[in-house]
Amino acid sequence: MEDAKEVKIPLALIVVGLAIFVVFGFHVGGAAGVAAALAVMAVRVVIGVTLGVIACFITARIMDASFGYLNTAILKLAAIFIVTGAVSAIIPLAGWLVGLVLYYGLLTWFFDLEILEVIVLSVVLGAAQIVAGVFAIGLIGALFGRR
Repeated sequence: MEDAKEVKIPLALIVVGLAIFVVFGFHVGGAAGVAAALAVMAVRVVIGVTLGVIACFITARIMDASFGYLNTAILKLAAIFIVTGAVSAIIPLAGWLVGLVLYYGLLTWFFDLEILEVIVLSVVLGAAQIVAGVFAIGLIGALFGRR
């Protein structure tokens, strides 16, 4: 199960999350909606994972925690960002709450963290997600906005 938790399950979550974003994007705006949804997701993941790795280092320093190998930590963070973003997008009204619970659960399970470690990491990662979201929205506005 450890091998599955390190690579197979994160990859499966990435595929499921991408599929949800494609279907959601098509439902909202056709082909242009798919492009916009995938572009937002890609920017959020690149920025979010980059900032997330920094957040993991900060949390590891503060809490004396370990996040395992860098390559699997990156894969797990990408899976968490993609699948929670996708779930939050498709569930009306309460999507943010479902995404938050899923986010907490995946952080706890993937990284074997204690409650306080998850709280510290969540605060730092939450800030990273906000920054990534703002950049993603700005990029999409620049790419797809009216000229």
